[in-house]
Amino acid sequence: MSISIKAFLQTTLFFPLIFAAQTEAAEKVFRVGDNTVTSLEQLVPELKGVDAILVGELHDNKKHHAAQLAIIKALNKAGINFAIGIEMLPASAQTQIDAFLSGAMKPDVFQKIFEDYWKHEWSLYKDIFFFAKSAKLPVIGLNVSKSVSRKVGYQGVAALTPEETATVPPDIFCEVDGSGYMDFLRTSLMSHGQEERSFIYFCEAMVLWDKAMAWHTMDALKQNPGKQMVVFAGVGHAWKRGIPLQLRKNSDFVYRVILPELSRGIHRKTISPEIADYLIFE
Repeated sequence: MSISIKAFLQTTLFFPLIFAAQTEAAEKVFRVGDNTVTSLEQLVPELKGVDAILVGELHDNKKHHAAQLAIIKALNKAGINFAIGIEMLPASAQTQIDAFLSGAMKPDVFQKIFEDYWKHEWSLYKDIFFFAKSAKLPVIGLNVSKSVSRKVGYQGVAALTPEETATVPPDIFCEVDGSGYMDFLRTSLMSHGQEERSFIYFCEAMVLWDKAMAWHTMDALKQNPGKQMVVFAGVGHAWKRGIPLQLRKNSDFVYRVILPELSRGIHRKTISPEIADYLIFE
């Protein structure tokens, strides 16, 4: 079985109003490798030996965040030592993240910091943050600063100052595997109504995000031997052609990818191991 690039492009990664958000966490898991179904509780032992677990989301879908919360609760219950990496905040916000988790920063202050960076509602993510706080789980910002991201997206990597360049991984250029991924990026650009932007600059920005999040994930793993990373990111970054590709090219860390099942594109009938290892579904 395989997923077509066209089908993937039609997911709600780009058309978020097609699917209604739901609040209940899905507990069924589809193993892509052998086409079998298991439960979240049965999945946990399979995740104990990996370094990074990437869990994809559609940012405005409550169901996906509920599933993410269920995953970290199950891992925590099993006694697994892990930290949570997030696309939603940059590495430069780590001091503020730590202050919130320690109780030194009031929730409403942290909410403003979150919303200033991330365009999606705090209400979608707050349960994950409050569980991490109560369970004393580290949360690590993986992204780049908004100013750097925007500059690359509209002016290219070459426009970065030496100071800005020092904050991002080296060798950022429009390097993608296969023409299908180029189609993926072009559709992403058009779906955001930004056809006037340079495709190369947009491509560099996407590679920047993937590589930066992989870079910070690898750094956290190196600094904390024995601790796993659970990374929450959009489907277009969590699938194996995003962050995992950069992990594979730049490290020997072992990872698994868990994506939400979608009505189109990412589905049990069409998914391939080249895209994900598991699908969460109801």
